[in-house]
Amino acid sequence: MNVSNKILWSVVSLFVGLVLFWLLCLNHVSISHVGITYDSRSGALTAQTNAGWYLTSPFVRVSEVSTLPARISIDGVSSSKIVINDKIVRYVLNQESIKELVEYEGFHYQYFPSHLTPYAYSGKKYSFFEILQESQSSNTHTNK
Repeated sequence: MNVSNKILWSVVSLFVGLVLFWLLCLNHVSISHVGITYDSRSGALTAQTNAGWYLTSPFVRVSEVSTLPARISIDGVSSSKIVINDKIVRYVLNQESIKELVEYEGFHYQYFPSHLTPYAYSGKKYSFFEILQESQSSNTHTNK
């Protein structure tokens, strides 16, 4: 093997190593999200509450949960487009509340605004969920 082949293999190996490191050990949490990490070796759950890049073990799985407010409404008769009840809700996640969220949802999280409806209308208080605004007016029309 000559010198040019050694240099080529070194560069390729370095590139592949960096790509694997990026895929297996780095995750990014955006401003409007909270990362929930699950360490498969210890079973520990932690919250990544600050936006930015995080260095994790390859044995750690990360799921991102959106903390943006969402509008949840119960519509009246579909032809009249009248809203019976309207709520603005969002997830509020910290180190203590993620355990309760994972108990209810499981670790794999998917965000759909309609997914928040059971929490909004259950009448129960959840540590990971907050109702920001509520209105009950039969004269409020939707923008559909």
